[in-house]
Parts: sequence; C-alpha cells; structure tokens
Amino acid sequence: MISSQIKRLLDITESYKVPIYLSASAEDSAIEVDNITSQAAHYYERIRYAIDYKDEDILQRSAIERIIKRKITFSSDTNDISKELISELIQAGYLPNGKIAQSSINIVQIVIDKTVIFMDLIRDMESGIKNTLFDSMIIGLCACEIEDILFPSVMKEAAADALYSYMRGNVTVVGSELSTYELEMQIYIASHKSLLKSDDTRLFYNMWIISYPEWINIDISDSENRKRLGEMSEQYLSIRENLKNQLKHPVQSKLIPKLRNHVIYFSAILGVLGKFGKEASGIFSNYDRLSDEVGGLISQKYIDEKKRVNKMAWRAVFYILITKIILALLIELPYDLFVANAINYLALGINIIFHPLLLIAITRSVVTMGEENTNRIISGVNDIVYGAEKKKIFLDVTDKKNILLYIVFILYSLLFVLSFGFIILMLNKLGFNWVGMVFFIFFLALVSFFGLRIRYIAKIWTVHVKNSGFIAFIWDVFTLPIIFLGRWLTEKFASINIFVFIMDFIIETPFKIFLKISDSFISLIKEKKEEIY
Repeated sequence: MISSQIKRLLDITESYKVPIYLSASAEDSAIEVDNITSQAAHYYERIRYAIDYKDEDILQRSAIERIIKRKITFSSDTNDISKELISELIQAGYLPNGKIAQSSINIVQIVIDKTVIFMDLIRDMESGIKNTLFDSMIIGLCACEIEDILFPSVMKEAAADALYSYMRGNVTVVGSELSTYELEMQIYIASHKSLLKSDDTRLFYNMWIISYPEWINIDISDSENRKRLGEMSEQYLSIRENLKNQLKHPVQSKLIPKLRNHVIYFSAILGVLGKFGKEASGIFSNYDRLSDEVGGLISQKYIDEKKRVNKMAWRAVFYILITKIILALLIELPYDLFVANAINYLALGINIIFHPLLLIAITRSVVTMGEENTNRIISGVNDIVYGAEKKKIFLDVTDKKNILLYIVFILYSLLFVLSFGFIILMLNKLGFNWVGMVFFIFFLALVSFFGLRIRYIAKIWTVHVKNSGFIAFIWDVFTLPIIFLGRWLTEKFASINIFVFIMDFIIETPFKIFLKISDSFISLIKEKKEEIY
C-alpha cells in the first residue's frame, strides 16, 4: 500500500498545470529581446557567476534580487520594473527568448508594487530603517515570489513538504524545551534545507507565507488589501526576528545530518515523478517497476553528478586563480617591491599556482558509487513509498558545560596552533614574508573548504551506513581547523566581495543601460529595413 506522503505527491503531480503566461499564444504575444544583446548579457552573467561563488540552486533568484535592487537604487519610477526585469532575465539566459507571454509583465509588476508599498509602510513605523533605501529581507520576499511565478518548482516544494510530513512525529529532542510548533518548524526548515538546498532568504519567504498565506493574493489596487498590508507591516519586524531565531536554532546542526539518507530517497522519488509526470502512479503501484526505474535513475545520477562536480571544480579553480592573481598584483607584488625591496619569485609562484593545483587534486580523487549503494537507495525508496516502519531520530542538544568540554576545547585550540604553526614554519623555510604567508594560509583555508564542499556534493547520492575509519578520523583531526577557517572566511568574504561590488554597482548599471540602448537601436534598424522592403 502506497504511503500517504507519496499519494499526496502523486495527486499534486497529476493535477499540476504549467501557468499559461509561461507560454505565449496568438492572444498573448511573446516577450522578445535581440539575440546580439542577449549574447553580451549572457557572457556578462557567466563572468559574474564565476566571481560570485554561490550555489547554483539560488542563481536565478539572486539575479532577480540584484536587478530589483539596482532598479530601486538608480530609478525613481518603479512602475515599469517588471518589463525590464523579465527582459534582463531573458537576455541573461535564465528565461527562454520568445516564449514568455506579455501577460507575465503585469503579474510580476503587481508583486513589485506590493513590495514597494510594504517597504514604505515599514519605513514609516521603524526609525531604524527610515532612511534605508530597501530592506534586504523584504526584497528577498519579492524575489522569491517572482521566482515562483517565472520559475515554478511546485513538485520540488511538494517533495520537501512530503519529507517534512514523513519526519513529523518521528524526531525527539533531548536537552531543549521545544514546543510542538517549534519542533515542527525545525523539521520543516531542515527538510527544505536538506532536500532543496534552500537558503535563509527562501526559508524566510516560506515561513512568511505560512504565517500570512494571503500575502500571495494581495493586490494593492484593492483598498481592503492595502489595509491588510498595513496590518502585516505592524507585525513584520517581530515576526522577522522570531523567524530569524528559528533559522539559527541549534537543533538544525544536529537534525540536518540525520536526514541525509532520507534526502537521497526523496530525491530519487522526485526524479521518478519528474520523468513520468502524470503517468507516475502506474510506476509507484508496481514494486518491481519502481525498483528498476530508481536503479536506472541513480546510475544516470552518478554520471550527471560527476560532470557537475568537474564543472564546479573548474569554476572554483577559476575563482581562486583570478582572485589570487589580482591580490598578488595589488598587494603582494607591491609589498615585495617597495617594502621588502626584493621579489621572492618562488614564494610568488607558489602563491599563484599551488592552491588551484591542490583544489584540482582534491576534487579529482572523488570515487563514483557502485551497485551496493544503488541497492541501498532502492531499498530506502521502497520503505518510504510502501510505508515501512520508521526509525526514530533522537537529538541531544544538551548544553554540556563541564570540565571535559573545556579540556576538549583546549586540545582543539592546541591542534589549531600546531596545524598553522607547522605551515608557517615550512613557509618561513621557503623564504615567504608575512604578506605571502597570510595569502598562502588564506587561500589554503578557502581551497580546503571548497574542496570539502565539492567532495560532499560528489557524495550526495551516497547512503551513509557507518562512521569513517581511523585513518579518515586522523585526517579530519588535522584538517578541520583549516576547513573551519575556510568556511568562516567564505561567509565573511561573501558579504565583502569587492569584485561582486564592482560588477554590481560600477560595471553592471552602465552596461545594462548600454544593452537597453543597443536593443532599441537594433529594433529600430530592423523596423526601417522592413519598411524599405
């Protein structure tokens, strides 16, 4: 018998229809942009994508946010943002050219108008953001809603909701007095983070919609809707802080790793649904057929993930190499010339080529999974689909403040000093000055974190069955300090990425104006040519 979660997924699959505004018709003409300007915009987006190391899953929403922020910053008129937003998304290659209907412009503009009014209401009430041009969280709400309109992912969201439903009542937390609502919220967040790689902006939007489901249907042309928008604005700041606290709850770091295998099984289920669509019911009602389809799907996923990992590795290498060359020319080389009065070509060369080569070596050592892992996935999928008994998940989040914890902290701090002390000693023997050492350690930490991240993604379809061996444990002991530093630097560098700032606020605005003028000019030439003939 098929479980209730899978039945719900099958019902959603069978009833889903693609929105009509995503497909132009004779009554609703398509939005078109010139191919020449599209190519230029597409290459620009690829360059920006290379220097802004964000997950692929949030690229299109990130582009929407970026365009809206730029339009609000540099334009006093917000009434025509939707048309330019959709055109730019088409130019950049996120949306197909000549396919999206003109009616989508009005639908998106309603969301933007609502957002602008909502921000004005928040500014009027909160002195802390009165002079702020825009609130990033509100822009995030707007971008997520527009993403759902232009890039609907109904099945993915339904699969994450199914994972949440499957785990509800199956998680017990020890050491924290969570209410039923808080625990279910934590399971919801972990499910979406794990399965869909949802970031805080997307999760905030989802939880905002849970709190205010009517948000999506608000049209500010209606007076009652404006009144309701005002009521929401009065609660916005308190709800925002509450939701932020939910996103940062310590249960998350414990729960997400426990969902790893379940995420693999639901991803496989989602893959089968995506392949067969409305015909999927016949597959899920047949045990042997489902097992065969899951096996074939996973075999193909191994191939696809290997290609994806290679792509991510080369993107990371490009990101590291370009950043290193620029910083070497701007800081390290001038320091050698004007302060140290000597260029250490060995140190300079090592600092440029060592880290990209290390990253290639780390990512190339990934091993593809085999038949045993595939059989585990098939078994896990069948357990979920046909309602096998669930295994309880117990999470211990007790605040362990005792002498043993302090001893562990001291040992780890010592390990941190030993790891970096050994590196500094070796660099000193090679003649590195302090600037060179800082760059070497900085990029070593980044490369270690990127490498670990890529290796983790490469094992995204690997079912976890037991803890790692002794050698792997020893390796983790000595590399974790470097990896943790890399993670911290990545998070901090993401917020102060000078290259992204230059692209967004110095290059992008005049470049987009140039493309807009060029597009108009090319369209005019084509019209005049048609008039002649």
